[in-house]
Amino acid sequence: MIKKRILFCVESLQAGGTEKVLVEILKRIDYSAFQVDVCTVFNKKVCFNDIPDAVRIYNIFKLLPGISYRIFSLLLKLNMQQIIAFYINRRIKSGYDVEIAFLEGMPVKFIAWKKSTAKKVAWVHCDLEAFHWTAGAYRNNEEEKISFLQMDRIVFVTDNARHCFNRLFKGMEEEKQLVIYDLVDGEEIRQKSIMDRPKAHEVPVVCSLGRLNIEKGIDRLIRVIARLRKEDHKFILRIVGDGEFRTNIEALIQEFGLAQDVILEGFKANPYPYLAASDIYISTSYSEGFSMSVAEAMCLGLPVVATHTSGPEELLQRGEFGLLVENSEEGIYKGLKAMISSLELRKEYAQKSALGATRFDPQKTTGQIVNLLQTLTDN
Repeated sequence: MIKKRILFCVESLQAGGTEKVLVEILKRIDYSAFQVDVCTVFNKKVCFNDIPDAVRIYNIFKLLPGISYRIFSLLLKLNMQQIIAFYINRRIKSGYDVEIAFLEGMPVKFIAWKKSTAKKVAWVHCDLEAFHWTAGAYRNNEEEKISFLQMDRIVFVTDNARHCFNRLFKGMEEEKQLVIYDLVDGEEIRQKSIMDRPKAHEVPVVCSLGRLNIEKGIDRLIRVIARLRKEDHKFILRIVGDGEFRTNIEALIQEFGLAQDVILEGFKANPYPYLAASDIYISTSYSEGFSMSVAEAMCLGLPVVATHTSGPEELLQRGEFGLLVENSEEGIYKGLKAMISSLELRKEYAQKSALGATRFDPQKTTGQIVNLLQTLTDN
């Protein structure tokens, strides 16, 4: 039996929700049927130790990420895209049956540019209408739309993300679009959550989990924490994750004198014990296409407070399984204050959260992904 060759292209394999989802998919692929490569745009440290040995990993840009991005941006501004395209076609290997851009932005652009007979797939993980973070990879919206039009399939992680995408890029071929939820394995999350839990606290612990970048809105969370502490609410904020915005967060913590109230845990290969040892989960993102961290918190039965973005809106069923708040600093303040102040409210939303998590089905998601690959490689 000849194996079908599959390529996944992402920006990096550093710690993040999208990367975590990709690793979960890689762990479930049948390597007797598929040969899989992962091509990363940037030469960054791989933060996962459970990627199957059968997966070959290589990168496009060999230089340091900051230098590579500056060179890319300069060539883009100088309208010298043909040079980038030439380089991409030399760096991305050939002979694949399916090429998957597993993240918006550069991966989609580069897979669209790659000259090949492979079926091409784009995976959209965010609400591009609310937070169009990919605009810097293109000269304009029309160029980005053209890249997506090169795809044989476009996968969205929620229905909301798909609707937002079609409002932003009008006239897309919707028959090529499908929705596949991110792969959430509640049983594995619960098993990993009992390992090496951090010390308990006598006051409620609020947890935020994810990469520290600007779209996660952690800066406004810190300002809300300062406001609540001034009102003498007693609690601890635990932030699990790392990223380029960490120094800004550290500066805010120092500015507001919150060193005793906010714990920066940094990146954790297994964050679930930290989630499980918390009393409230909070998501303060400006935009979320799915929100893996909200789903993980639900699997552990944590009451969830989340800003109103497309992913949590769908996961929490518009407030049925968690507290959706206005996507603003004031909204975060009101929602977190209510949850911290009431044990009964926390118990109510913990039950709702656990109930909502029963909808996550890793077997179903795996089946959808395998079916997609088989459909594309059989045609």
